[in-house]
Amino acid sequence: MQRQTLERRFSRSVLVLLGAFLVLAVPLFSRAQSSTQPASHLPRQWSNAVAALGERIANLAGGGKPVSLEVENISSLGRSDVDPIHEALEADLTRRGFHVEQDSSRQVHLVVTLSEGVEGYVWVAQVRNGSEQRTAMVSVEKADETREDAKKEAVLLEKKLVWRQPGKFLDFAVATTPEGSLPELVVLEPERFAYYRSRDATQWAFSQAIPILRSSVWSLELRDLRGFIDNGSGVTFLPNIMCTQTLDPSKVHCVAENQRLAFPWMGIRVQGHEDSETIELSETCDGDTVVLSTGDGDWTQTDQIQGYLAGSADRDIHRSGAPIPTDGPVISFARDAKGSGARTIVRNVKTGDYEGYVITANCGH
Repeated sequence: MQRQTLERRFSRSVLVLLGAFLVLAVPLFSRAQSSTQPASHLPRQWSNAVAALGERIANLAGGGKPVSLEVENISSLGRSDVDPIHEALEADLTRRGFHVEQDSSRQVHLVVTLSEGVEGYVWVAQVRNGSEQRTAMVSVEKADETREDAKKEAVLLEKKLVWRQPGKFLDFAVATTPEGSLPELVVLEPERFAYYRSRDATQWAFSQAIPILRSSVWSLELRDLRGFIDNGSGVTFLPNIMCTQTLDPSKVHCVAENQRLAFPWMGIRVQGHEDSETIELSETCDGDTVVLSTGDGDWTQTDQIQGYLAGSADRDIHRSGAPIPTDGPVISFARDAKGSGARTIVRNVKTGDYEGYVITANCGH
């Protein structure tokens, strides 16, 4: 799954770079003037972008002919945003003389992809006319914060550094200990559990290490090696390996287990993201479920963690609050035992260190 994520992130980065090049090479379409009136139910930036994209499509395809229109969304936009964009674009093309139909076998077929970059959205239209295919693209700013969604409670994120080390680690957990004993940190490395103790849960001192039986089906050198600690039950999951009692070094027991590495916090999907990049929390804001997801950077870039709100009725999801930046790509994302926060591991692109953070989400206006 991580290799697929790498390929998807790489492809997305190429698309964003291509979009940036084309936007620099031609006038900014989202600011273009058009005789078409923008749709009043969209934010101003999006209305201008719809008009600009419609004009570009008309220049490539020519008006006054039947066309089919398909809109694909690989961005973080929810259905409540995508449907109005689709409707506005269809209305814009109709005003330009096109006869928009649902029949995809039409000679002229339009496929509009809503993607997302670091600075904003990139909307790409592929105009397929028989065997010929041409492309139009617009760069789109984020919507104004005066939108109706922004009036709801926003997701406020905080991060706290728990552990940092030069070598790779897959997950970590702070173990609950009997009253009077020192807090214990468990760090899951590819070959072992490393245990640390601290008087104040800030400065950790090495205590001991327990080796892990390595499965023959995975290699320590694989970049997509995954594993996580269920810090509620104390069970640790690795590819074809399961370890119990991992929060207590005196009771750790690992066995070979023919299993697929699954992530129990999978739930609501964020468009354009893999399951392992999204966490549904138990926290709610104004009745909506809080969801966390990583950003869109590749493995050489900094990243971010963004909060989302998912409606309880139709599970429509939309971005909420400001993201938390990270100093490198997020390589591990796990929900804590109570579902109120997340653990994340970042590979710092400046230092090369692996850093473990706890992410908490709160509601605010």
